[in-house]
Amino acid sequence: FFYFIKSFLGLKSVCIKGWAKGENYLNDDYFHKKKPNHTWNAVLLQEKWCLIDCFWSRNLMNTHSLEHFDDFFFCIEPEKMIYSHFPEHSVWQLLSDHLSFDDFINLPYLKPEFFKYKLSL
Repeated sequence: FFYFIKSFLGLKSVCIKGWAKGENYLNDDYFHKKKPNHTWNAVLLQEKWCLIDCFWSRNLMNTHSLEHFDDFFFCIEPEKMIYSHFPEHSVWQLLSDHLSFDDFINLPYLKPEFFKYKLSL
């Protein structure tokens, strides 16, 4: 498989297609009969790929205000991102041990607050 890496002002980025557990996520049936339902990015910063989801970083109820901006999904650690985002190609999990699609389905859907408040399972 081939990824088109875009470069703008020396910044390299990739669009990643995959599945995301969001507000409409109910269970594994939601994904099995569907194609990828979401797109996010990876950006190469200081020789390391950084995962970014701009869409999930903004408040959907108020898209014109930075007051409701949430930076959780900017350079999120892959170990946190995998609870809500599963890339079509496993290389973009950016994990040393890749999860299968079934592993992803079986993970709980954890919202940013879970990590912000340093909760654990």
